[in-house]
Amino acid sequence: MQQVENLLNKFICALYRSAVTARSNRLQRKIEEARRLEKQRRNVELRRLQQIERTRLENLEKHAELWKRSQVIRAYVAVVQERADKETFAYGDLPVTEWIDWALQQAERLDPLCVSPYSVLDEKVDSWW
Repeated sequence: MQQVENLLNKFICALYRSAVTARSNRLQRKIEEARRLEKQRRNVELRRLQQIERTRLENLEKHAELWKRSQVIRAYVAVVQERADKETFAYGDLPVTEWIDWALQQAERLDPLCVSPYSVLDEKVDSWW
């Protein structure tokens, strides 16, 4: 039979080891939680930066397309101007010189590099029903 002193000593050592293990486990869980939170924070920030980049890219593509359309209109108007220099004619319901001015304004309205001139299309119409 063992003496109480020996059993008490073994019990205290086991209790100490258990406390050290519990403390070590708590610290490990805190470290893992801190890592998880940091990874989550990085993911949120990465998603935010990606959304900004997607929006910038969409705007770039949209502006490039609008610029391209404005250039096509300007090139077309230049061809019409060449013909108008040789002969007088109407373009739709406008004299060609008025139409050329109007068409160039439309090209400027499309061009993201230009200040958009006024157009009746900019006016808001209130609904009457």
